[in-house]
Amino acid sequence: KLTMCGIHNTLNLNNGLSSLIYNLSFFSPNLEMLDISRCQSNLTETVVSLYKMLRITTSVEVLVARNVVGLNPQLVDQFWVSLGECRSLRVLDIAYSGDISSKATNMGNAIAFNAKKKGGLEHIDLTNCVNNVNSIAQLYQGMCISEYDEYRIYGDQIKAGKMISSNYKKDYFNNLKALQLNRCGVLNPNFNLAYFNKLNHK
Repeated sequence: KLTMCGIHNTLNLNNGLSSLIYNLSFFSPNLEMLDISRCQSNLTETVVSLYKMLRITTSVEVLVARNVVGLNPQLVDQFWVSLGECRSLRVLDIAYSGDISSKATNMGNAIAFNAKKKGGLEHIDLTNCVNNVNSIAQLYQGMCISEYDEYRIYGDQIKAGKMISSNYKKDYFNNLKALQLNRCGVLNPNFNLAYFNKLNHK
């Protein structure tokens, strides 16, 4: 029974990588680790296959996509939504795969909803992925979510539109044990992690 799959240093895979990920999602129910580091493919299709895998899987614990050129800026909203509700994933490694700064709030939301929904996400490697001085603050602000946010992202849009002020109250959720930020040279020295550590639901 296949529990680990790694495909590395492979160029010009086009749609082949997404097809592989789809097949693993459906036909490898015991898969625990997927590593696609340093592969070149059709990024649009690869991202779709990755977020569908996160929706389907009940076994994958480790997803490694290091040095996948241009991947991170292509991670669409549905990837982060799927990450937020994936129960099995413990480790997400997207180091050296492009700037994640424009996705900081999405990632923060995913971390928060994963914690609230009792998912297993505890380690994210963002080595050399942050090129904006405000990104870490945006990431942690994104971990503050409300009932309105949950309905807006995961629930009934009509009901979300009818919510009252109390539904907009935000709480902080974060079960990460490790957030790797090596080679992120533009981190804001004034960012106050202690403030978030004092919030509820840490």
